[in-house]
Amino acid sequence: MIRRRKSFTLEAARRFPRRGMIDVDSLDTSAPAVRRAIRDMILSTFMDGAPDAALNDDASLDRSRIVDSVRALELLLFVEEQFGVTVENEEAVPDNFDTVNNIVAFIERKRAAA
Repeated sequence: MIRRRKSFTLEAARRFPRRGMIDVDSLDTSAPAVRRAIRDMILSTFMDGAPDAALNDDASLDRSRIVDSVRALELLLFVEEQFGVTVENEEAVPDNFDTVNNIVAFIERKRAAA
């Protein structure tokens, strides 16, 4: 019998504190500011400080090999911590997180529903 390892879930990742995150209450939450924060995070963290033009807002982060499974989790946690939204496991799908535009739209939908 083969034993399966438990997968690393969002719930497990939330238990690890992160430092240096911005206070959600002081954050400009307009769509352009959200887009800028998402782009800055991806460019600086996943693309080694690449210039702004290196990231297309409609480009698939997965197919472009910018985000893998570990980085996707880091991106999800960034979204939760920076914008005060909770990403449920069933929401952690490419329709919500595969492009910058998808991420911004997801955050807007979550905030509108709150």
